[in-house]
Amino acid sequence: MITFVTTFTLKGDDAESFEQLFKEHSEFMAAQPGFLGFRMLKSLTKPGSYVNVGLWADGDAHRAAVSTPEFTSHVRAMSPYVEVTADLYREIASHTPTAD
Repeated sequence: MITFVTTFTLKGDDAESFEQLFKEHSEFMAAQPGFLGFRMLKSLTKPGSYVNVGLWADGDAHRAAVSTPEFTSHVRAMSPYVEVTADLYREIASHTPTAD
């Protein structure tokens, strides 16, 4: 499993439009082979800052999804609203609390 972490920073103050575009994008991504899930987080202290954490079965599945014309179209649609940085990660440690 790999993790794709993307940070989004609003260029202006139109969070509503960006969030709608991201929702449409996430529906597309959820239908891609090898997609395992995601969490989109909005900063509580930095207005206009978001982090998306996506889980993929492997790097090949992720590469296939981001190589589609639909993905490119979504990126173009969101680009007027946000600056983006992204990278692939692999887990080296984790902890899940257990119930008593």
